Amino acid sequence: MATKSTNVMIRLTQQDRARLQRVAEADYLEAATWARQVLLRALDATDTGGGATPPPRRGTKKPAPRRAR
Repeated sequence: MATKSTNVMIRLTQQDRARLQRVAEADYLEAATWARQVLLRALDATDTGGGATPPPRRGTKKPAPRRAR
């Protein structure tokens, strides 16, 4: 049986915190509960070989597609 353990803290900008709050409320959840569920699903996907891919870093651009010669 799993029990609550230590906290994991993340830093968010005010804008990211507001976005987190909006998506959590859309699922009728508190932000911390929604974030925990997302993190645990990502861990499960990684453990089962789902290969969760981290999102691209902010400010990075996708490489331009190569042109055929």
